[in-house]
Amino acid sequence: MKLVTMLLLCLLLPVSALQAAATRDPASHFFDETWGDFQEELENAREQGKRAILIMYEMDECPYCRRMKETVLNQIHVQDYFKQYFLIFLVDIEGDVEITDFSGEAILQKDFAVKKNRVGATPVFAFYDLEGREIKSARMTIAANGPKEFMLLGRYVVEEGFRKMKFYTTTSGCCVKRQKGNEHDESDNDPPLSAAACGALLGRCSGRGDSRYSAAAATADTDVCPLPCG
Repeated sequence: MKLVTMLLLCLLLPVSALQAAATRDPASHFFDETWGDFQEELENAREQGKRAILIMYEMDECPYCRRMKETVLNQIHVQDYFKQYFLIFLVDIEGDVEITDFSGEAILQKDFAVKKNRVGATPVFAFYDLEGREIKSARMTIAANGPKEFMLLGRYVVEEGFRKMKFYTTTSGCCVKRQKGNEHDESDNDPPLSAAACGALLGRCSGRGDSRYSAAAATADTDVCPLPCG
C-alpha cells in the first residue's frame, strides 16, 4: 500500500510542477509600475509603440478582482500578449492617493474612477487610446469567463475592431456587433445580447471563416455576427 502511495505521489509531482510553471504572479508580470502620472504614461506608451493603456479598476475585498488575478491575469500567454501591446495599471476606486489623469489634472484615485470614469462595480477593465480617450465599446465590467474571452477582448482592441463593432460577452461565448459611428461612440442604446440570442446567431455566421475574433468579420452581411470564445 505504501509503495502504491509513493508511486502516485511521484506521478502527481511533475503535474503539480507543470501547473505551477504555467502561471506567474500578475503583480510583477501583468501590471506595470507607475508613479500615478497617467499623462506621462501616455507618452511612455507612444514611445514604446503600445496600442493603448489598460486600467483595471479594483477595490479591496473584491472577489471578482481576486478571481481574475488567480485564473486569468496569472496565465503566461495572457501576460505576454497584453504586455506586448498595452501599458497596464491598477486603480483603487476607493483610493485616496493623488494621481495625475490623462489631461494633466491632479485628482484622487477614487474621484478619477467614480466621477470621471463612472466606475461602480469592480473589476472594470477600461482601455484608453494614445490620446487618453476611453475606447468605450471595449470596456469590460465584472470578471471575464476565462482566459479565452479576455484574450478575445485584447485582440478586439489590438486589431481595432472597435472601429466597426461592439463587443459583447455572454455565458455561451463572445459576440461583436457592428456599429455605426467612430471608435469613441458614447451611445449605449443597444441592449446586451442574451446567451440564447447569441447562440442562435452563431448559426447565421457559421461558414464565414475564422471563428475567432477578426477585424475582417466587420465585412459580414449580417448586422450582428457573434464569435465564440473557444
